[in-house]
Amino acid sequence: MGRIDPDDYTLYYIASLVLIIFAAAYVIDTSELPTVYGFGDDPQGALDAAWSIRSEPIEHLIIVDNETGEILAQFVGNKSSVSVPGEYLYLVEGAIVIHNHPPPWGAARFSDADLEFLNSTKCDELWVATEKSCTSIDSDGYIERQYWSSLGYG
Repeated sequence: MGRIDPDDYTLYYIASLVLIIFAAAYVIDTSELPTVYGFGDDPQGALDAAWSIRSEPIEHLIIVDNETGEILAQFVGNKSSVSVPGEYLYLVEGAIVIHNHPPPWGAARFSDADLEFLNSTKCDELWVATEKSCTSIDSDGYIERQYWSSLGYG
């Protein structure tokens, strides 16, 4: 067996350091994680509406008044989408728009179509409800996520 040159140790140290930096960057990257755990300032009616559609087998969409929590309109889509008919789009402005992603594959993330809807309307927040959690995003990209159990549901 030959001896390891001290310069080789330097290479191992550098490689280890690079690996640690990449691992830390992967662990610390919060772009896919919620920035706030809450919904404390949202009306109870909005949470109740989200809870009511979380397990529906097809997509539902509910428009909720941002101040009162009153349901303004509700629409039913299919297994992969739901939309707001043009004549009701005026209700979206300043409102919370809630829809579900049906089980068993309902993801607690926003699809490209969801984000396009958020950017093309003047809704205050867009929510997605799944069996386990509720996630919201506002027009500034601020994300909140909370599990139903921690909200006192289920």
